[in-house]
Amino acid sequence: MRGLVVGILCCFAVSGYARTSGDSAKAHYEAGEAYYSSTDYASALKEFTASYGLEPRSALLYDIARCHEGLGNLEMAVNYFESYLNANSAVPDRMNIEQHIANLKDRIQPEQKVEPKPVPPPVVVVQPAPPAPVRRHKSYKLAWALGGTGLVLTLAGVGTGAYSLATYNSLAGSCKNFICSPSYSDKRDSGAAAGLATDILLPVGIGVMGAGLITFIVEKTKR
Repeated sequence: MRGLVVGILCCFAVSGYARTSGDSAKAHYEAGEAYYSSTDYASALKEFTASYGLEPRSALLYDIARCHEGLGNLEMAVNYFESYLNANSAVPDRMNIEQHIANLKDRIQPEQKVEPKPVPPPVVVVQPAPPAPVRRHKSYKLAWALGGTGLVLTLAGVGTGAYSLATYNSLAGSCKNFICSPSYSDKRDSGAAAGLATDILLPVGIGVMGAGLITFIVEKTKR
């Protein structure tokens, strides 16, 4: 009789544990689904793993694989997808899952390859542009010197000419036929000298001024 009672109590205890673990596994699963929907893959993975530990249903392997894929753990995702297929002989979408596994493996292969280092672009040395030539303005010094000298000579010639003319006019009334008394001889000689100077200074001054003008025109055309 005592053994029968103990057996009945053990049955009730086991049944209660099964309900408790099943409810807890369901709670973890539902929490995992909520986390996965909000793209919190790390929390979802933690909940799905806890649910599988309490109730190792093969469907949870698929959910765990999805979480690893969302976290970028492609190799772990492949392992759990393959474990899911191995634990279920009759999977309705087996072909799709196998194709997805193949795609993940293709993504894993390039990541394992060593990418060649990019070749740095050639260094182009830009030479600075040469400085612009300094354009010097011509001063026309020679032209101005010739023009000034010619002007001075011309003015001097005009001055000596005026003096010579004034002397001639003053002697015209005192000397007949340009024959003057000895008292006017010095004045006559100075007037004659002034006239001679005029004959020299005027053409020379005008010529030098002309040379200055020609020099100015030539220098102007060279600019």
